[in-house]
Amino acid sequence: MHHMRSEARNAGAAIGPDANKGIGFPRLYDLLVLMLTRGRDRAYREALLDLTGLAPGFHLLDVGCGTGT
Repeated sequence: MHHMRSEARNAGAAIGPDANKGIGFPRLYDLLVLMLTRGRDRAYREALLDLTGLAPGFHLLDVGCGTGT
């Protein structure tokens, strides 16, 4: 089993306490995306999903994508 050196494990701590907070205003971000895409953000997501080739019964794991709203 491989163990990380303590310097590597603690490298993220130097970034600061707010490093993992993510988007501070998710609803504002969602509104901004809606405005910048001129309301087509859902169509973009659906087109991207179509490109995956998923069929009924298949599963897709979405890891850390989006604001959660």
